[in-house]
Amino acid sequence: MSSRKFWLGRRMRTDLTKATARAVTRFRTKMANALLDLRFGKLLRGTEPTRYTRTGAYATANSSYAAVLDLFRGRVKPSDVLVDVGCGKGRVINAWLLEGYRNRLVGVELDPEVAARTRARLRRFSNVSIIGGDIISNFPDDGTLFYLYNPFDAPVMARFKHRLKESLSRRTLGEATVIYNNCRHARVFSEDDACRIEFGELEHPYAVIHVCVRRPIA
Repeated sequence: MSSRKFWLGRRMRTDLTKATARAVTRFRTKMANALLDLRFGKLLRGTEPTRYTRTGAYATANSSYAAVLDLFRGRVKPSDVLVDVGCGKGRVINAWLLEGYRNRLVGVELDPEVAARTRARLRRFSNVSIIGGDIISNFPDDGTLFYLYNPFDAPVMARFKHRLKESLSRRTLGEATVIYNNCRHARVFSEDDACRIEFGELEHPYAVIHVCVRRPIA
């Protein structure tokens, strides 16, 4: 066997081993997600197409429990109000409940039918509110810790950032944190001096965005 064939065969075996490991990891993640879904009453797998693409919305997708728990671990204070922007079927809120957060938990979902199903499934949790409608018109002004899984395009993201800053400008402590998973439009925040960003990667690239807006001096 020539040296070239030897190294080619070795590379192919290495690639196959890596591909197998990735497939096993994906399978384990799906199984873990499914089992945790069932603890909250229903399997939530799959991506759901949106009827609102003309408004800049993307399809409804599910974050994995492991990613959500990792992203929020050590970041939640008892006084925080957690907001899932584009909550979809509600897996992120499941994860917050699984972690035992007693904070006010808010999900905002553009599609009223999806919102209604999620609201009905989680109705037994008194600290959970599911709001049907767009985030700009239904912005929770007490929100302090926001989660987004790439719910909409850059122009809508810019409007969300503006609405957040507007809300913060009216608060005594004008600060909030945005955890932006699968952060395709992070540039909306990185070009703003009011935002300080930390980047990382789990299953997808993410950005932790600290937004600080000082109240105008009277």
